[in-house]
Amino acid sequence: MSGRTRAARCTALAVALVVAADAACAPGADSPTAPASATDDAFSVTIDPSVARVSPGGSVVSIATIRGARAPVTTTVTGVPNGVSVRVASATIAATEQTVKLIVFADAGAAVATYPVGVRIVASGGAVRETQLTVIVTTTP
Repeated sequence: MSGRTRAARCTALAVALVVAADAACAPGADSPTAPASATDDAFSVTIDPSVARVSPGGSVVSIATIRGARAPVTTTVTGVPNGVSVRVASATIAATEQTVKLIVFADAGAAVATYPVGVRIVASGGAVRETQLTVIVTTTP
């Protein structure tokens, strides 16, 4: 292969790579048919505090921090017992992480007990993480 042919092939390959990169970064590249990025697949979730202690008639806040997921995320809670409610509120988005407030309320008649509450985070790319918030309804504030 001559030097001119090799240079032409390398130029064509370089142009193809640039076009592919531009297409991947173009608006709409995050469509539902686009695969989730490696970062999206590898995102993590931490809840602080992971144990929410609340007195009947009171409330407490835990913060879910999501690192490495494409924004926005969808947060849902499951397994919330009667007399307790968890409100998902105030998402903030920064360059490398997002935070979501989990506000736990206990009705005045909530039974004193320990409850596991599931927290499910779905990134915009479709990747899912599930974790747990332990809610302890206690008689001591």
